[in-house]
Amino acid sequence: MPQNERQVQVVTTSLSELTRYEVGEGFAYHSNPFYSKEYADVISDGYRSLNLFSIVTLTLPSQINSIVS
Repeated sequence: MPQNERQVQVVTTSLSELTRYEVGEGFAYHSNPFYSKEYADVISDGYRSLNLFSIVTLTLPSQINSIVS
């Protein structure tokens, strides 16, 4: 979740591949699944270097199609 206007600008201009969605406190962004946790961690570290909150969650293979669709 972006905490200020600067973070919103970073996401919308530099990270346009992220999907915006509403949450109870405002809005957040979601990426498509990555095929390894290690790669997801590298990408997440890059988001954090921009002072963006980022977490990596694991998805079971049976859940991937429902997320991507």
